Amino acid sequence: FTASLKGYENNNLIKFLYNSFETDKVDEAIKKYHVGTSKKYNGGTVFWQVCKAGFIRGGSIMAYDYKTGKRINENWAVTYVHSVLNLKSFYYGRVLFGEHLLDDNTKNIGIVESEKTAIIMSMEKPETTWLATSGKVNFKYELLSSLKPFSSNSIIIAYPDKGGFEMWNDVADNISSEIQIKVSDILEKDEYEDGCDIADVI
Repeated sequence: FTASLKGYENNNLIKFLYNSFETDKVDEAIKKYHVGTSKKYNGGTVFWQVCKAGFIRGGSIMAYDYKTGKRINENWAVTYVHSVLNLKSFYYGRVLFGEHLLDDNTKNIGIVESEKTAIIMSMEKPETTWLATSGKVNFKYELLSSLKPFSSNSIIIAYPDKGGFEMWNDVADNISSEIQIKVSDILEKDEYEDGCDIADVI
C-alpha cells in the first residue's frame, strides 16, 4: 500500500487530473483517497479499498488514457493487487471506495459507479463525501450496509451512470427499511449518452 503512493508523474489518470484541475485540489484528492501507482500498465492507477476501521481490504489496478482520462476498456486493462502479488490465501472483503472517509460528522454522501468519478466529484463538490461502488452491479446491500449508521442523520444520494437508474432504484427500494438512499435520475435525459456519468456532465 505505502509503496504505491508515489510515481504520479507516470500515472496516466493523475496526469490527466493535473491537466484538468488545480494542482492543490488534485494533491488533496490523491492523498484523501490513497490513490496509488502501479508498474502494471506502465503507470496503472491503484484504487485502494480501505474500510471505516482503516484496514486495507484490497485494490484494483486500471489503465487510463492520459489525454482523455478515460479508462481503457479492454480485458487486459484491469486487474487486482492481490492477483499481481499472487497472494494465495487472500480474501477479498470488498468495501465502498472512499469508505474510510466516513465519520460521525458526515452530512452528505454521494455514491457513484467509478472511482475516478468519486475523485473528480470530491474536487467539484467537496461538501459531499463521495464513494464509489466500483461497478454498476456492486450497488447491493452487502456493500451498502456500511452506510446503515449514517442513514438517519445523513442525506445519501446515488448517481448511477446513464442507463443504471432502474436497477439502482430497485435496490434502494428493497433496502429502504434499513438504509435510506435516494437514487437520482438526473442523467436519464435524452441529451446524455448511455454510460455517461455525473462527472462527465459536471
